[in-house]
Amino acid sequence: MRKIKRLVPFLLAFCMVFSLCFSLLACATDGKELQSISLDTTNAKVQFSIGEEYRPTGLVVTANYKSGKSETISLENVTINTDNYDAYTKGTYEISVSYSSEGTSAAATYNVEVVDALFGGLVVTLKDPNKALFTLADRDGFRTASFTGAANWIEVRKPDANGEVDFDSAALDRSLYTVSIYKGGEEITELGALHRGIYQIWATMYDEVENYTYEGFTLINVFDDVKNIEFSGGTTTQAKGLRETMTPTWQFTVTYNSGDTEVVTKTNPYLSISLINPNIAANSGTATVSYGEPKTFNTPATNVRTVNVPYTLTGDQKNPDLAVLTFNDFTASDDTLGNVTVDAVNTEFTIIAGKIVSNKSANIQLPTGIAINGSTTLSASQAYQSAGASSATNGRYINFTLDRNCEIYIYAKSNGVDDRAMYLETESDYATINGVEGYLDINGVPTAYSGNAYPAYSAHAVSVTGLDSDNPADFQLSFDASINVFCILIIFPEDMQ
Repeated sequence: MRKIKRLVPFLLAFCMVFSLCFSLLACATDGKELQSISLDTTNAKVQFSIGEEYRPTGLVVTANYKSGKSETISLENVTINTDNYDAYTKGTYEISVSYSSEGTSAAATYNVEVVDALFGGLVVTLKDPNKALFTLADRDGFRTASFTGAANWIEVRKPDANGEVDFDSAALDRSLYTVSIYKGGEEITELGALHRGIYQIWATMYDEVENYTYEGFTLINVFDDVKNIEFSGGTTTQAKGLRETMTPTWQFTVTYNSGDTEVVTKTNPYLSISLINPNIAANSGTATVSYGEPKTFNTPATNVRTVNVPYTLTGDQKNPDLAVLTFNDFTASDDTLGNVTVDAVNTEFTIIAGKIVSNKSANIQLPTGIAINGSTTLSASQAYQSAGASSATNGRYINFTLDRNCEIYIYAKSNGVDDRAMYLETESDYATINGVEGYLDINGVPTAYSGNAYPAYSAHAVSVTGLDSDNPADFQLSFDASINVFCILIIFPEDMQ
């Protein structure tokens, strides 16, 4: 009995400790169950000079828990989404901030603004303007550029009370300001090996009298020549048909001199893929793909790399319904042409007050997947010309009616010394006209005398949707003076029905 009595206090104490620990653990868990986050932008930087990358300076993030407790969260532990921010376009942008705790996430947003250069800042310039551009080159196997001495590259001046700067005056003493480097809104601390992109060298100076921090920056552009491009994925076999279904899935891995790699697709503006025309005469082919980024925003790429991608086409090509309007059957004396019925569909055309000009010809490359009599080109030996018109408003025009969704391709050129106008219009409130990818919209027609070239024609194309047999629409194609139209091709693809 005595031994049992001695054990009772120990058992009670153990149970109390266990219960206390369990309670504390439960409280700790409940206390960290996230309910929301709030953003305090009282001292946050909410205005940025044009060209300035976003930085969360002064932003305070508070986590609010279901227990009623709150705590300030370090910016290092939150995720800030700046996808909508454009440093080079003035305007207001929404910044999203999110935080996770115990498996629960919460988010909040606030707005920042990109404005003209902010008054009250520092003016930062490069001592040597040539340092604004860096090329990442192969140096003994180590591909790098160094900003280690960036603090010595710049000159910093403070504007006067009117916001003006005397660039002939002495720059501020280096001891008065601090220097930091940013890329994409993040401070760069490892300066020995940089990657392609735009960097900002920041100067910051705190004025104790005014209790104000002056700051300013200058830009450094690090570009990187393309070393290699490889095909890295996508479908290279498809059935013959109208639509180009392979290249949108193609991916390419680009390797730069710095060793950086990037996966690019057809949407990349620096990637060029040759036209794949899955016509009835070919079962296979090779597409030449090129890629090259410009070294600066305004200069073309000087180091372009290419890769050849073989592809295979299977099955039998089936052309969609076509309506082809050419002017070969009319004589040069026809000034007013009546209704014309074209092949494949009963589409009525009315040609008003135009004329056919002899000795004009063009060998027209048809759109992707279209073949006429086994050929992907169409020869037009004459042209309809709207000579004598002074503007598209009172110029010549072609009227037609459509009751099916379609794509309209117009092959034309200007014989004048200036570019000319051409418009496709409808008064229908349900028909929609949009440009077709890969072709010009129906607007400006290049002059035949542009530069040193003498273009045979330019291709203009739009898609028309919202039509059916119960909702036909009338269209008018208007021409400015001296425009020659060789051919109008209307395609009724199956996937537009």
